[in-house]
Amino acid sequence: MSIGRRHRTGVGLSLAVAIATAGGSARLDAQRPDTARATVGAADASSPIRRFVSDRVRGDAQLFSELYGVSGLAARRPASTLRFLASPRLRLVGSTEIGLDIIASNEGTSVRQQLSQFALAPSWSWGKLYLGDFSRDVSPYTVQGIRIRGAGLDLTPGLLRFSVQGGTSQQALPATTTGPTYQRSLLAGSIGVGREERSYVELLVVRARDALVATDLPLIDTLGVDTLDLDQRPQQINRPQENLVGGVRGAARLFGDVLAFRGEVATGLFTRDRAAVGINADSLGTVPGAVAAPNVSSSLDLAFNGELAVRGRAWNLRGGWEQVGAGFTSLGVGFLVNDRRALSAGGDVRLLRGALMLAGRWQGQRDNLSGQRRFTTGRQTVTANAIARLGPSTLSVAALANSAGNDAANDTLRVDNRTRSAQVAWQLPYAMRGHGGTLAFSYALQQTEDANILRRIPQVTVHSVAVTPTIPLTDAVQLAPTVSAVLAEGGEAASAQRNVLAGLRGNARLGAGRVTTSAQYTRSFTAARPVTMAMWQAGVRLPWDLQLSLQARWNRYGAIGSRPGFEERFATTSVGRSF
Repeated sequence: MSIGRRHRTGVGLSLAVAIATAGGSARLDAQRPDTARATVGAADASSPIRRFVSDRVRGDAQLFSELYGVSGLAARRPASTLRFLASPRLRLVGSTEIGLDIIASNEGTSVRQQLSQFALAPSWSWGKLYLGDFSRDVSPYTVQGIRIRGAGLDLTPGLLRFSVQGGTSQQALPATTTGPTYQRSLLAGSIGVGREERSYVELLVVRARDALVATDLPLIDTLGVDTLDLDQRPQQINRPQENLVGGVRGAARLFGDVLAFRGEVATGLFTRDRAAVGINADSLGTVPGAVAAPNVSSSLDLAFNGELAVRGRAWNLRGGWEQVGAGFTSLGVGFLVNDRRALSAGGDVRLLRGALMLAGRWQGQRDNLSGQRRFTTGRQTVTANAIARLGPSTLSVAALANSAGNDAANDTLRVDNRTRSAQVAWQLPYAMRGHGGTLAFSYALQQTEDANILRRIPQVTVHSVAVTPTIPLTDAVQLAPTVSAVLAEGGEAASAQRNVLAGLRGNARLGAGRVTTSAQYTRSFTAARPVTMAMWQAGVRLPWDLQLSLQARWNRYGAIGSRPGFEERFATTSVGRSF
């Protein structure tokens, strides 16, 4: 593992700081068993500070560091990471509580968003207040998976539901190859009635706006790009944007939970470039210009989803649907793919008094809903599972079929790939010299093919069989050797490749359980790609209830088709304490 000396020094420093920091709170004994607390002594029981901390303070603190190296591929992570996390909670009166969430990291730079966070979150029986950096999900089309720096409030008095949050969701960054990143403000709110775990209805609204930069001029077309093909026109990806989304969502459980429904409908006005030429908002007859100022780069579209479930005594059926219009965008959602329609159906059934369970699911999806693109992509996914209890043993069978394709004539844009897999696994527990162990057997079949001419991967079929006994040597030491045979056929290989692979996993508890360690080495195939992995990890219980964790991991991904092989190396340490 080739990791520089300067990184190793950083790990040693982080461990020293963690131990010193946690040592200051070493006398906190909230997590000690009752039998251990009884032996602390009369002096401990008479300490009012210790009693106050033990009764009212709880939480976690951790210092984490990681070193990363890669060869054969562009780095997917920073070379070194140092992160401190703490989440203390102080109980005041009754159920009223103040929480503090802190994340400090060196991962923020001038070309990406800062990771460091600080948050204060008081809560009581019917409400919660957010101050600082926090993430409060509302729904898939309004606010989800995004962190803001500001304030928020949730109130749930009785059946009423009220929520509001506002602040900065994106920091300004200097110009890059895609243009500058603009500071973005976000304000979101919801009001409703009912309980989310039962039946409810809720109105939602979110507004996000990027701040304009005086020196940032709009892109001026001097090339006559209207005469060019759409794919060849110049694009400036980052522009100051604006977004207004309103919607309603709800759920209902009927007939003693036999029938359940949930769904959401949202409409969004999205302006891709606030600096573009404006238009008369009254001509749209939709949104007043005082709320959002539409212009020639604006779009108005709809998104909705729903799921209907029927539950019987030993079976369940589900059906779902979703459509996200090509012009729908929500800047309050971390990741959302628009211009798509999806249908899904599935269910499960339990037979033979629960000894046999069968489950299956189908999902179909397509894009280009408005026919504006030159091609349409469709995806189909089918999964099936069966689990059977055969006395003390368990047998499971799983299968998956996935395909994606479009009708593009361009070789670069052509999509035509499919994957099929099936797996059978059997596990039998047994006893050896009074210690429990297991015997596991598995067979897997994988077929992968990509018919795109430029990145073509002829059909690759991989059969693999593995046997893994877990052997208990003592109460504290276990070994789990794995022997597997792999047969790979097709692809770019001239003939079939046969491999007998070996893996070994061991676990040990030392020093009355104060030290746990494990090591693992495996070779396998993932999506027809050979993968080799070696890992060692250890956990040590230190004085003052500190927990030290160490891990070293090496992954090697073999070449497949035109994709080259590469390897990655990780070394991580963490010191933490619960109180």
